[in-house]
Amino acid sequence: LQKKLLRALADSSTDAADEQRLLLWSSRTGRKEYEANVLNKSASLLDVLLANPSCVPSINILLELLPALQPRFYSAASAVEFFPRAVHFAFSVVEAEVAGRVRRGVATGYLEDLCRQFLDGERTPSLVLSRRTGGKFKPPA
Repeated sequence: LQKKLLRALADSSTDAADEQRLLLWSSRTGRKEYEANVLNKSASLLDVLLANPSCVPSINILLELLPALQPRFYSAASAVEFFPRAVHFAFSVVEAEVAGRVRRGVATGYLEDLCRQFLDGERTPSLVLSRRTGGKFKPPA
């Protein structure tokens, strides 16, 4: 997490201890505390918010300061002869243990959740798909 975000989180805290902790982590003098509590623990935004419960940033602050997710590209894994009017995608859900906790990939975790909802008969949101051209992939002969 960038120190600029931690500074904004400090401004969003109502408890003085949470505010001071976040200000310290975002300052030059608090470099060691930042490394120990954020960098070395691979702390996520959720980890920081849970550690500082009075911090309730606005959605505007989060959208402004969090980096945008980059597009994820997936290859179609369809068999046209069996499913001529459908496109299938294969993906692996990325999971990794970080600082003693299992974390899932954002995009593949979201796709897995959508698939589970769909298979359970729940209504799912639409996905925006776009075709990427110019790739060097060629199917086997």
